[in-house]
Amino acid sequence: MIIVGADGSAPSRAAVEWAADDAARMSLPLRIVHVMDTSWYLVGRRPGAALPGALLSEGQRILREAEELARERQPSVRVSTKEVEGAPAEVLREQAGDAAELLVGSRGRGGFAGALLGSVSTDVAGQTHCPVVVVRAEPRPRIRSTR
Repeated sequence: MIIVGADGSAPSRAAVEWAADDAARMSLPLRIVHVMDTSWYLVGRRPGAALPGALLSEGQRILREAEELARERQPSVRVSTKEVEGAPAEVLREQAGDAAELLVGSRGRGGFAGALLGSVSTDVAGQTHCPVVVVRAEPRPRIRSTR
């Protein structure tokens, strides 16, 4: 299986395209993972507090668009999605488990806070057993599967 992190950013969309192409080339299923970093929303709230509906619906939208992009790019690839709460780098390392490859965008939606805390790509590179591909938001030609 190939795992790709999706956050709706341009580099994330490029990573989904690359992951779909690799999944087609290697005849592997693709799992698109969106990680909800809820730490900012839970500051000062009681344990078990409900997450804002907008946060949940945004995550679902991101996954839906990423899945559509992957299916459009490589219709023959089996695509699944998963939304997980937690720290993005930690969750993606866990999701990579026995994956053949983990892909992330070079820059996410972390903004200034992400620059201070370190990027997800830096945090996962070299800390998983599988290859990690960090994808920039540049147009890529579509790779056609020969199978």
